[in-house]
Amino acid sequence: KMMAFVITAAIIAVIVLGTRIEWGDSLQEQDAEGGKMIEVSLEVRCDVLSGDLSKLKKAEKESYVPSDGVILEETVVEVSEDSSVYDVLYQVCKEQDIHMEASYTPGTEKAYVEGIQYLYEFDAGQMSGWMYFVNGNEADCGSSEYVLKEGDRILWAYTCNRGKDL
Repeated sequence: KMMAFVITAAIIAVIVLGTRIEWGDSLQEQDAEGGKMIEVSLEVRCDVLSGDLSKLKKAEKESYVPSDGVILEETVVEVSEDSSVYDVLYQVCKEQDIHMEASYTPGTEKAYVEGIQYLYEFDAGQMSGWMYFVNGNEADCGSSEYVLKEGDRILWAYTCNRGKDL
């Protein structure tokens, strides 16, 4: 009798809330559209620049480089399971009030991160810019194409030599 009550209550909850519920999932583990939520972490660093500010073409950019190279300490965030590396960067930068600029290519649905914390590609030479890594590995696709999994660790790092200095 108790089991019938629980099943009836679950059916009513689905109808009233309009939310898909899977056995074993709590409502907190699903996003507004009913998708499962995952936890990932994000860190943003510019150690190469903090170690040698002379690499910057413009001295006024020096104020954007933290002395320890850490723009964002590793931060754990909860996102929907279909989130990309770009989605997480965008969300966290917005929440933490960190300047981020990207270009978007219509039709391809791809985003390219041009700058974070007012540090842009080419600010420290022709081979400088932002690169990202997931679980310590350089990705082989754009950040808006890389779909994350539970526990993934994202690192965005500024390079002055196409990653050879990271």
